[in-house]
Amino acid sequence: MEEGGEKEILGGVTEDYQKYEKLMEQSKSDPPSTPYCSKYAAKVILEKLKIKLSEMNKESDTIEVDSVQADVELNMGIIDMDTEDFASAEKNFETCLATIKDHEGEPGKILTSLGVLNRLGLMWSDRGETAVARDYLLRAEQLYNTYKQENATNPPVVVSDLLSAQTREPEKAADMMEKLHTHTLFYLGQVYQLLEEPDKSAACFYSTLNRQLNSNDFDPVDWALNAATLAQYFLANDNFMNARHHLACATVVLNKHESELTALSDSNASDKIETLNRRKADLNRCWGKYCIVLLCSSRDDLLSKEDDELINTVNKVSIADTVKPFSSEVNATFSLDISDLEVQVTGSKVLDFEQARPVFLHGQKCLNQAKEYYTKDDNASDYVEIIQDQSKLFQYLAFFESNSERQCKMLKRRVDLLEEVLKDLNPQYYLNVCRQMRFELAEIYSDMRDIKVAMTEQGEREITASSVKKINQLTEKSIKYFSLFLDSFRDLNNALPETYPEELTRPVLLAQFCSARLYSKLMVTTQVQKLDNLNKSLEGYRFVLDYCKKHSNIKDIMKLEYEICEEMVKLLPLKMNQVIGVTPT
Repeated sequence: MEEGGEKEILGGVTEDYQKYEKLMEQSKSDPPSTPYCSKYAAKVILEKLKIKLSEMNKESDTIEVDSVQADVELNMGIIDMDTEDFASAEKNFETCLATIKDHEGEPGKILTSLGVLNRLGLMWSDRGETAVARDYLLRAEQLYNTYKQENATNPPVVVSDLLSAQTREPEKAADMMEKLHTHTLFYLGQVYQLLEEPDKSAACFYSTLNRQLNSNDFDPVDWALNAATLAQYFLANDNFMNARHHLACATVVLNKHESELTALSDSNASDKIETLNRRKADLNRCWGKYCIVLLCSSRDDLLSKEDDELINTVNKVSIADTVKPFSSEVNATFSLDISDLEVQVTGSKVLDFEQARPVFLHGQKCLNQAKEYYTKDDNASDYVEIIQDQSKLFQYLAFFESNSERQCKMLKRRVDLLEEVLKDLNPQYYLNVCRQMRFELAEIYSDMRDIKVAMTEQGEREITASSVKKINQLTEKSIKYFSLFLDSFRDLNNALPETYPEELTRPVLLAQFCSARLYSKLMVTTQVQKLDNLNKSLEGYRFVLDYCKKHSNIKDIMKLEYEICEEMVKLLPLKMNQVIGVTPT
């Protein structure tokens, strides 16, 4: 039917439809006391329109009337969702699908079809029925793909254009369909995430970001945040090239947005700049995580090599070989110029200190920039997390350092970072963080002690009274922090619990085990001191054994340590007898 004929048939509903559109625009300014008054009024108009269209359908049964009726039913459902009447929303959406049944792929109905399927997917996802949500969204995806294949030269029709006095704009309709499909992919990404299908989820999110970028229809801050989030997926799969690419693209988009905001003079600019600064800090933290994971994964790979021949083989592997493919279905890159950013840090695993150091420096630079926003006074929790990340950078860099003295200095930098922030934290409010940092400090001091001992054993340093004193100091500080960690579990009566939380059981038992080891390693000169230390060591080993015996499910997670404890509770009494000169019978 010609355009004039369509409007002649629909002339009876045009005025009411335009009233509905005005009310929906007015709803944006509804007062907080009556937030839905305009939407309720708009729905009343739609209900009357639905009755009128149903009568018209009986008389003429035209495609145009069906299209408008389906659009009315879709919009009624949208208002129901907005006003939290979900049962009514579902009913209207299903009625809409019934109205366009067998015709959902036609130009006058495709936009409505995609819209209602997206809404049903969103609704069922909110209800926790993710499999049902996925099926609706997959229907929308298939419908879009079929329409693109079969109607390449036939643009969709915007239903409101049938009721407007203005000439249709095919480009607008095509843009609306593309935007609806972008929403489909975004919702699918969320649903696949809930269904624990990370590869499919990531592919959908990548497609969403790429479509937004290509259409130049996106919020820069949201886009950058989502790109940085997707980078974490690639990091988890050791795909450092794609992870770096996404972080670099996010940085470019935010930098461009910052330049645009600087030129603004409107009253909202300050709020936008505040949001931008926060997201830039978040992005810098993501860069820091990238460097941490890259160094950690590189270390783990080198540790897993069984001999020098395998390590030499790694030296010959190309960058492309070190990157796992994201998906055979997508090329996970964006059309942005990011060459200046990509050269700042490698996208492949590192093999030695010379390669690791630039990664470390880039991570430190980004985390220092993040601390400019997340300050200790205003954002204590975030600040502490950044400090912990900086400590991890030193931890992994130290692995690649072959010089024991320099390695110790890196560990000392970790100590300085953590002790500086720990002394300002109130354990009452930051209990879990304080526990983490105390345990970490205990491990660092223990590592430093082991390095110092190894240096004397290997002849790198003479055994002197000064070196013995230093080793003992490191040992005692490690014991001190393990003790502080364990004391954090004491109740008001200073008693330790009989059963620890499951997620903390292994750290608690490790703290006892490591303390026992350290007490036996203290280098003292008097018989009384030796006996006291050996007795404390014996108590620690017995604690681990007794706890595992009382909690049979724990023994498996402490299997190696349990066997050592069994051996030490037999050996230490013999050592104690030797100290006091008692010969076993």
